[in-house]
Amino acid sequence: VAQFRLGRIEAALEDYRRAQQLDPRGVWVHVAVAEAYAQSGRLEEALMEIRKALAEQPRDPWALQHEGSILLAMNRVREAMLATRRGLDQDPNSADLRLLLGRVLLRLGNQAEAATAFETAARLAPAMAEPALDLAELSLNMGKRDEARAVLTRLLAREDLAEAPRAKAAALLASLGK
Repeated sequence: VAQFRLGRIEAALEDYRRAQQLDPRGVWVHVAVAEAYAQSGRLEEALMEIRKALAEQPRDPWALQHEGSILLAMNRVREAMLATRRGLDQDPNSADLRLLLGRVLLRLGNQAEAATAFETAARLAPAMAEPALDLAELSLNMGKRDEARAVLTRLLAREDLAEAPRAKAAALLASLGK
């Protein structure tokens, strides 16, 4: 994990391969390897790896969420929707899956349902910044400047907001002007 966080993707993959030898049926190992592949832009390999996790545990919502994210990154939107829906069938209260659902719906052109999914994700995991940021961006794109401003102002008022989402929220708010 440390190698991965330091951006040493190949070293992380080697560490994960060793972990796979110790725990070949471990879903977490397959998900970690898939994340490393995806991070390095190797989406086909990431998809193959996440499907190994799903072969072990086909209803694992965490693995299904990763499959959906990878498929969305590959622009295989309908397949991403299927994986996301299967994950939500297993864990309807997953904020990560609700966030992914919003992103898939947005790619399918369904802005209203995407907004609802982002709102639900934000309600389920108030500490997550991504649903609020996605909702603010969507509101901006829909011309709902006041809604975007309100979401961003609430987000920026949080003391626990990390630097990267804070910078993004501040930039979006600045783009609104006065």
